[in-house]
Amino acid sequence: MKHSAFILFVVLLMGCSTPSPRPVGTEESRVLEIARQAVREHDGQWWARDAEYRARQHGKEWTVLAVRPTRHLFGPPTYRIGDDRMISIDEHGTVTSYVHGY
Repeated sequence: MKHSAFILFVVLLMGCSTPSPRPVGTEESRVLEIARQAVREHDGQWWARDAEYRARQHGKEWTVLAVRPTRHLFGPPTYRIGDDRMISIDEHGTVTSYVHGY
């Protein structure tokens, strides 16, 4: 009986875990750190810490989408309109645009 309860507990924990993120290359990780710094400067440390970042390369430039989800005790996170930022970064690592969501 104890073993069944333990196995059920482990299965429930595994079902609640989030999938591991995909591997990030060195150039992409550099761009993501530049975007985090830009968000930190514009919106503060708490916003930068809580945001999820996704980067896409377009030729030599990068676009990073930063989205801040609202986390709940139960269920998936939700995303509110306006809780996103679009950061463009050139090949030299300079932020060329920073757009607040609306």
